[in-house]
Amino acid sequence: ALDESLNIVLSEHRGKDVLNKAKYLREKLKSENINIGESESQIIPIIVGDNKSALNLMNYLKDKGFFAPAVRPPTVPPNQSRVRLSLSYGHSYDDIDNLFQSIMDFFRKAKQ
Repeated sequence: ALDESLNIVLSEHRGKDVLNKAKYLREKLKSENINIGESESQIIPIIVGDNKSALNLMNYLKDKGFFAPAVRPPTVPPNQSRVRLSLSYGHSYDDIDNLFQSIMDFFRKAKQ
């Protein structure tokens, strides 16, 4: 059973698919000058700086149906508060586009 499980995992390329989706989202965010730090994995921070902004973004995304927890000091350095995005194999490109649009809507509203 273990050998067959490994054969399935190796043949499906799920990990590569998740990383491709993450790269797609990172590139979209970078193109809009959203600070994602040095992320190169399926875990992508949206670094906003202050605690209030991180909580506001988390709640905005929650209201749009996305789970993206805020991470604040002391877990991260002061003025480095962020929202943590975690992509999985089950997320479609449509899901990612909707998430991206929601993030952009949040930042547009925050500038007003």
